[in-house]
Amino acid sequence: MTKKVMDVQFLPNCSESIKVRTKVNIAEEKVPKGTLVSDILYLRKTEIPKDPVEVFGPSVEIRSYEPDPKNIHYRGAQGLGVTCLPYRIRITDSYTDRLVGKAALRNYTRNVTGNGFLHKEAKQLMH
Repeated sequence: MTKKVMDVQFLPNCSESIKVRTKVNIAEEKVPKGTLVSDILYLRKTEIPKDPVEVFGPSVEIRSYEPDPKNIHYRGAQGLGVTCLPYRIRITDSYTDRLVGKAALRNYTRNVTGNGFLHKEAKQLMH
């Protein structure tokens, strides 16, 4: 019996703050204008704040990344093309944003489809 060795991919820290926006077309009758469809943030387990809702807002789904093939978020990160941490994917009725580094840590509570703001605790997460 041979044992398959799995190549574990360790995601590095994002060295830059980047936002890449892609236009999408969702039928207006299905999703009202200005609607947030999905908001996913990948962070290392050790970097998740005690109150992530306060720091990142109530709409974000925090996914705890660990470099372990048995971890569901490890596989999800691979499938979504996550290249470094922190990494966030925000989908609205008209665009998809891929945000890395400091840009991924913004809070959108005040305006779900706006620019967001950086909470004081989020600033401390960047190395």
